Amino acid sequence: MKQLVRLWSGVHRHAWFARHRRRFRESEPRRPRVYVDVSVIARNDARTGIQRVVRALWLELSRRHHPTHDFVPVYAGARHGYRRACWKATAERPTLTAEVVKAAPGDHFIGLDLSAHYLPSCTRQLADWRAAGLMTHFVVYDLLPVLQPDWFNAGTVGHFTRWLDTIAAHGDSLLSISDAVGRQLADHFDPVARPPLGRLRLSGDLTHSRPTTGIPALVAEQLDAMARRPTLLMVGTVEPRKGYSVALHAMERLWAAPQSSAPDLMIIGKAGWKTGALQQQIRQHAEYGRRLHWLEGVSDEALEVAYARASALLLATRSEGYGLPLAEASRHRKWVLARDLPVFREQLLSNVRYFGDDHPEPLAAAIERIMAVAAQGDPPVQHLLSWAECADELLVEIGVDRPAVVDEPIEQDERRVAAR
Repeated sequence: MKQLVRLWSGVHRHAWFARHRRRFRESEPRRPRVYVDVSVIARNDARTGIQRVVRALWLELSRRHHPTHDFVPVYAGARHGYRRACWKATAERPTLTAEVVKAAPGDHFIGLDLSAHYLPSCTRQLADWRAAGLMTHFVVYDLLPVLQPDWFNAGTVGHFTRWLDTIAAHGDSLLSISDAVGRQLADHFDPVARPPLGRLRLSGDLTHSRPTTGIPALVAEQLDAMARRPTLLMVGTVEPRKGYSVALHAMERLWAAPQSSAPDLMIIGKAGWKTGALQQQIRQHAEYGRRLHWLEGVSDEALEVAYARASALLLATRSEGYGLPLAEASRHRKWVLARDLPVFREQLLSNVRYFGDDHPEPLAAAIERIMAVAAQGDPPVQHLLSWAECADELLVEIGVDRPAVVDEPIEQDERRVAAR
């Protein structure tokens, strides 16, 4: 059945491109545009780190009255190329239109969303855009599906590989979200054949990222419990690389100690792939619902509460392109215990302590140490980038760097939810 669906979608897609091929170039004079890809979040906000980045940066770009460029969200699909979207400042997600995206000299396209399922099918449109004078810039969040394919489903690896080939062939620049990813890109591609490499810096400010809202009663009940007991927080999809298994083994050692004062463990993240046994282990654990908790698919509002009430954050992931929870926890002035990875070190955060050995006993000892530090007080305040600053740097990076007038911040519920 899936093969028939893909075949039928392919027929529709080829027909769409054949029908609109001559409409990919603008024929009427207008101001240059910066097209921003929101293809994935337009259909489904999975509430992962990438979605938070897409929402935050589009919000900042949409508020700008630029002297030379207009900012326009766009999306592609399985049956068509890029069309315009409409994303109002007060809306959680964009509205989709059937208007074909046309290119003109001075235009830019930012591949902000990870549209690995759609972009490789749009090479004809990309080529026509570039021939018309548009410049393309693709954000690279990580290279994990090609560097560690065993951590992902075969379909994801295939889509990502084709996406990577597409951005190399049709990109005017590739923007990495960390120096570590930048080095991986430099190593992965022939330096003569690949596009120039740039940088996109990120913020950890959930409040100003057009956060999703809503806290169901059962979720609120579990979040309230965090205010009453010391709690170690883990944030991220439950997938092979995230290190949930080693964290659980370390926590079991702490919970088993006589007269244990070990913290609760709160996991926030949707159920992912290749972790069926681990998911079952968590849900059937003797401490599940007592000292072990798992909230799936919660809103950003709920995540904000969790950060505010947690004692500390644990990042046991084996590899990351950036590590957005680290920045988010730092903005909440929380101590962090993180695996010793170069991508975390490069953020130069003073509230982070590192571990290298993830066997149960040494990791349990490291958890005890970070909880003791957290019990003594919050870490010092440190400067962290705002999303507005990140958007400013992005425009400079792609060459749209003339000053822009930014609207006053949209009124949002900025309750940091009193902590503890």
